[in-house]
Amino acid sequence: MKKLVWMGFLLALSALAQGRPFVEAVTSNLGLVFTTPTQFNMDLRVNGGVKRLAGPFGVQGGAGIEVQQGTASFNLEAGALFSFGTSGLIPEAGLGIEANFGGNQTNFRVGALVGIEYELGRDRDLSLLFSVRPAVGFGGNQTTFSMNLRAGLRIYP
Repeated sequence: MKKLVWMGFLLALSALAQGRPFVEAVTSNLGLVFTTPTQFNMDLRVNGGVKRLAGPFGVQGGAGIEVQQGTASFNLEAGALFSFGTSGLIPEAGLGIEANFGGNQTNFRVGALVGIEYELGRDRDLSLLFSVRPAVGFGGNQTTFSMNLRAGLRIYP
């Protein structure tokens, strides 16, 4: 059993070595939450992940602080990422979950990602990223629909 666990660990580690890690920096996010009345949110977050972890599939995650209607909350997100190319203008799609903690309640969101990554330069270590992230949120005795628009830089170390 011990050998099987080690073999599984080494296989997972070798799969990570095939991927391309990234960090999203200098990302701006505008969020609209469609409730009565419509709410705007702004946040500061750090995102990262690995592209091409298994073929075109990858993973991403992040953490941040969100301010909405005078309340600050801490959020965590994780999701799957699918890239439709390897260079130039790269369309992306994904699915994910997010949890917000703060403001005397916990909210959960299930969402999608549709975006475009444009690589800058020949070394392909820096990209512009634009994405739209629709989500359905649950918490606080209500269900909400939100739309986040993100723009920023993706850095490949």
